[in-house]
Amino acid sequence: TIPLDELAEDWDVLEATNNIIRLKDVSGGDGSEDFLTFERTQGAGGNDLSNVLADGIWIVASYSNNGSDKTGDYNGYQLNFDIAGTVVATNVTSINGTWVVQSSGNKLVLDFGTLVPFDEFNDDWDVLSVSGTQVFLQDVSGGNGETYVLTLQKL
Repeated sequence: TIPLDELAEDWDVLEATNNIIRLKDVSGGDGSEDFLTFERTQGAGGNDLSNVLADGIWIVASYSNNGSDKTGDYNGYQLNFDIAGTVVATNVTSINGTWVVQSSGNKLVLDFGTLVPFDEFNDDWDVLSVSGTQVFLQDVSGGNGETYVLTLQKL
């Protein structure tokens, strides 16, 4: 028998967060209970997001707002993330903001205030993947369910 055959059941969800999913299955035969827990690893890939972002200059490789490509709004900008929690987007002028990593590396919170175009990034982003050269983020709006996708690329 294949070990994963044991997972082919009707599982009840006990808890689901950005970091953990806890499941329970009650056997129809003898009433025994099985529990299964999935935990998200830090940074969705094991890389320390804070150190990755603070190590170098970044650009917005892609940004879509509910399927509409807005990447061009960020052409020419370079982002410099300071380990102390400040970020500066520089093109002709500089736009200052703040950043913090939360939830064991699974959330990136950005705040550029009202400074266009970076005000679009003011949110807590789900970290989908992290490598030394790319950070892939997503935010699903709690209000209307719109999906925003942001990819940062290291220069």
